[in-house]
Amino acid sequence: MEPDQYAKMSRDYAGFDKEKLVNYLFMRLLLSNAQYLPTYASSFKEMPEEPLVLGRKRRNIHFSQSDTLADTQANCAKVANELMMFANGRVFVDYVYPDEKYRDLIRSSAGGVMHNIIHAFQGMVDQLDWMSEATKRKAIEKSMNISKSFIQRVLQHDTS
Repeated sequence: MEPDQYAKMSRDYAGFDKEKLVNYLFMRLLLSNAQYLPTYASSFKEMPEEPLVLGRKRRNIHFSQSDTLADTQANCAKVANELMMFANGRVFVDYVYPDEKYRDLIRSSAGGVMHNIIHAFQGMVDQLDWMSEATKRKAIEKSMNISKSFIQRVLQHDTS
């Protein structure tokens, strides 16, 4: 039964966007280990548990009613961060790291963090007893390029 299910999963995942799948798995990993993260992990407490269904609809996000301009601005910023988090991140990176010197600095510091996360992921893959050795090797090979491509994409200076 299980080999058939793994074959179905492999076939189905081949059609998915691999970047989204990796992001989903990484988020599940973070959420399942939130109790081991530093104190700011308490912000995950109110986050609803996600079902194991890929391709689900995004939660509806509504502006909450506010009486003051400051509250309206805060609500607007919150919704913008929820709906356009990656675009906002791009603007933030461009503002905080305007030239190559600063981008090299963040590459070195964020690259170290990414390396540690990927190293921990590879260690977890090694410990899986249900995964074949060939599949483990393939997963580890794929994980080796994640940090390089991620940091390069985030800090790529596009002047067009």
